[in-house]
Amino acid sequence: MKQLQEETVDQFATRLRQKPKHCDFADNDGEIKSQIIQGCTSNDLRRKALRDNLDLTKLLSTAMEIANKQADKMRKSEETNAVRQKPFSKPNIKQSNSQSKERKKQKCRNCGGRYPHRSSCPAFVQICDYCNKENHFASQCLKRKTRERRKVQNVDENSASSSDGENSFTSSKSEDETTTKGAYSFGVKAKVHQIGKLPKTEIRLNDHKIKIIVDTGSSINIVEETTSYRRIPFHVRNQVEEELKRLEQQDVIEKAVGPTPWVSPIVVAPRAKNPNQIRICVDMRKANKAIERERHLTPTIDDLIMDLNGAKVFSKLDLRNGFHQLELEPESRYVTTFSTHVGLWRYKRLNLGISAAPEIFQNEIHQALHGLKGVRNLSDDIIVFGSDQKTHDANLRAVL
Repeated sequence: MKQLQEETVDQFATRLRQKPKHCDFADNDGEIKSQIIQGCTSNDLRRKALRDNLDLTKLLSTAMEIANKQADKMRKSEETNAVRQKPFSKPNIKQSNSQSKERKKQKCRNCGGRYPHRSSCPAFVQICDYCNKENHFASQCLKRKTRERRKVQNVDENSASSSDGENSFTSSKSEDETTTKGAYSFGVKAKVHQIGKLPKTEIRLNDHKIKIIVDTGSSINIVEETTSYRRIPFHVRNQVEEELKRLEQQDVIEKAVGPTPWVSPIVVAPRAKNPNQIRICVDMRKANKAIERERHLTPTIDDLIMDLNGAKVFSKLDLRNGFHQLELEPESRYVTTFSTHVGLWRYKRLNLGISAAPEIFQNEIHQALHGLKGVRNLSDDIIVFGSDQKTHDANLRAVL
């Protein structure tokens, strides 16, 4: 028999005393003691009974002592937990008052008055004069506010006013209207393609006047005029001047004359093969945001391996300063303007800093080699191949 979960050891012993009535045990107390040791739920009582070899009377008294000790432990733990509990804190009257004041300052989104209302909202069952819907006034109409944010301000080329020789464009909105709250976008009526006719306007943000150039084709709405100038170290300035002179003699760069909306900084780095020489790199990350890419596909290594299947003789041609072989249109050169300690310069030919340069150059070389057999290119690297020496030489002469 087992002691039930809800009964005590005394109750368990009483239940055991009723069982031996129909049995002829030589020692009933010994049998009851054995059943208590085997079936009790207290491990402490079982250990003590087996260790001290107690009789039934002492076993029951020991069970009572163990029960009293467990009760005392439970009472002390409850007292400890009660002391550790956080005492009751009085409500913060100041905080509740401030919250009630904030609630008083809230405005109703339907009528524009104070919220909550003492009675029903004045806009209830009223029809909006703007969207003809119920339960709000026209001043609080969400449809009207959304359209005001999307309202386009046209910049007219005929409204240009200039005092310093630059073409500046002003918005057709009045000063009171431009200071109203809401976001505005600017559209351009005039067709501008030259640097001298870039659409400019003046907007007011937080009571500050800002001159901006209106973007007519890039993915951003407002184009920054300049970027932060990066100082050139003194110990490389002579080398920078020599490199600029060399590039100018090779007809790669030219002096930038007049105002320009784009000025990019440069980074001077030593050449890997010759540390005494430098390389001028233009940081055009911001200018590249306004450049539209042609999105030509560049072949992968797998494409080239497929074309080279069966070839046994190869030659490699490497174009020197390949990007500089492509000349930029005069109308597009202003985007490549960069600043140095000896003034502003701009590229006349395709440079490495332009984001669309690799795909443009790849496509131009691909078009130049179109129709030739046994020739493929990957950027400025051209590979000529053939199944034998004779075929290879014929393909190479066709390329040259």
